[in-house]
Amino acid sequence: MTLGEKIRTIRKQKGISQEALAAMVYTKKQTISLYEQDKLELKVSVLTRIASALKVPVTTLLEETEEERMLEDYYAKYDAIEASALIKSMRPELRKVAMVQLRALVTLE
Repeated sequence: MTLGEKIRTIRKQKGISQEALAAMVYTKKQTISLYEQDKLELKVSVLTRIASALKVPVTTLLEETEEERMLEDYYAKYDAIEASALIKSMRPELRKVAMVQLRALVTLE
């Protein structure tokens, strides 16, 4: 779950409208909407005000849940198995090319 999704989820759970949250953190409803859509980067000072308005620790908004970590691990393992199967199905000369390209992609990160 993204930061914006967490803000939206907690805000709705607490029955707070975007307008009300905007008033509590001294901004506009449209700005809250952009935060919740992850279209606008939050400054630390604003994040702190939002957490305070929602009555949650900042860490609640920033930390991954155990479920999110487990899901990420699952997808990473699934992708690794799929990549391995695809590489094994290639002719040896294409396998070498694929590995060179994969290593190049990793260095781009």
